[in-house]
Amino acid sequence: MNAVVTVVGTDATMVYDAVHNVISEALGDLDPSFALEDFIAKDVAAAGVETIISRVMGALNTPAFLVERRVVVVRDAQLLLSDEVEQLIDWIDAPTPSTTLVLAVVGTKSNKLVKASAQVVEVNVGSRAAERVTFVIDKMQEYGVTIDRATCQLVADQVGDDVARVDALARTLHSIYGTAPLNFAHVEPYLGDAGDVPEWDLTDAIDSGDATKAIVVARRMLDSKSRAGLQIVNILQRHYLRMARLGGAACAATSRRRHCSVSASTRRASRCACRNVWGPSGSAPPCTGSPRRTLTSRAASATGARTPTATST
Repeated sequence: MNAVVTVVGTDATMVYDAVHNVISEALGDLDPSFALEDFIAKDVAAAGVETIISRVMGALNTPAFLVERRVVVVRDAQLLLSDEVEQLIDWIDAPTPSTTLVLAVVGTKSNKLVKASAQVVEVNVGSRAAERVTFVIDKMQEYGVTIDRATCQLVADQVGDDVARVDALARTLHSIYGTAPLNFAHVEPYLGDAGDVPEWDLTDAIDSGDATKAIVVARRMLDSKSRAGLQIVNILQRHYLRMARLGGAACAATSRRRHCSVSASTRRASRCACRNVWGPSGSAPPCTGSPRRTLTSRAASATGARTPTATST
């Protein structure tokens, strides 16, 4: 294992579950009472006695005693101040031999500590259904649980967006059944309530005209207790307002096209009328007599009427 391992993710529960596994791997068969030092970046209980970063740096620079290596854990490392982060990065550049630093960062990979780490364990899961199924399969394999893909699909459908529950579920199944083959009947009693689903599951059902699916999704959102009723109403309101804006823009574009079409037709009719009066060129010929009389004569010839002539008195 590398001298520095950082676990990063946006879900705190998933980050801590992964940190637990990383610590177990780093310790191996060592006695945690001698080999493990575990810190929380903003430990309220330690406030006013000694800063956390000074204790962390002291543990990192202390050589292993009675054990072959030491493991130092810093949880919620995203809460460290900039000068504290710089101290850790200086140690990362020149780590103490036989010491492993494990950092837990609840956030994104843009954190400086994540960029400075030699090994990064990312625990984020995509929002697509296929990605959730893959995550369930990988987590079951990690704990040695034998389960088929169809059952993993049902588990992913049940937990929905609450994929943080999968790690605890896999540990529970392993402690009860070991490596015995399992189907959904074995797993279902430990699944719990249906998890929340993303809001686009509801809006997609509405857009497709599937009222039954929309009602089922909305009921699941309420039953998951992750959203209040007013939040679902807000989702629907925003969705219909967006639809209204798009519909208004489309109507305006259609109106503009229709206006342009009418204007073009009017211009064409005007040109045709000019050709009928002035001839193929559509422009008036040189005027040799009275302008009014010439125009009247041209118009009469175009319509087939007789031109009135002046009579002598």
